[in-house]
Amino acid sequence: PEDILKGDVEVTGKIDELQMKLTRLRRDFNTSKEEQGVHTLYLACGLLHWRESDHAEGENRAPIILIPATLERKGREGPFLLRASDEETVWVNPALKYLLETNFGVSIPPLSDDPKADEVEGYLRNLAVRLPEGWCISSEVWLGRFSFDKFVMYMDLEAHKEDAINHSIVSILAGAGGTLPPPEYPSE
Repeated sequence: PEDILKGDVEVTGKIDELQMKLTRLRRDFNTSKEEQGVHTLYLACGLLHWRESDHAEGENRAPIILIPATLERKGREGPFLLRASDEETVWVNPALKYLLETNFGVSIPPLSDDPKADEVEGYLRNLAVRLPEGWCISSEVWLGRFSFDKFVMYMDLEAHKEDAINHSIVSILAGAGGTLPPPEYPSE
């Protein structure tokens, strides 16, 4: 159609619903950026579809490549502008990478910091041949907020697991036994 310009994104759904979703997405992203200093808006390229086992009920889906994005708008009626963020680098979903390598023995190849479109397509094709039978990658692209705070905390706990296991207070809290030393009170 004539009203579609270079750079426009074609989407399904009603325009007023899309406007509300984009407004909320932009507001929530800006809030997390301002209050926590955390970038959470990404364009997710490629979706991995898999089941934990042949007998698993539901299908799991996870984004593979995350491109940091910004969503801008001039005025309340202006169009939304989706741009790549200069503040962050493109990366492979770290939680998915850890899951695949740890639980399924699937090695995830590195991705360049600023991949071009054909490089992203090649990366997804390369990853697809490494996957177990029955798993697949779709070429879907999603815009959404992704946060890895819990994953970072998990990785920190994993790195310090031995320290935690050997700590007397942690052992008591975990029900592994032991006693707390008597409290020390300051002398008067």
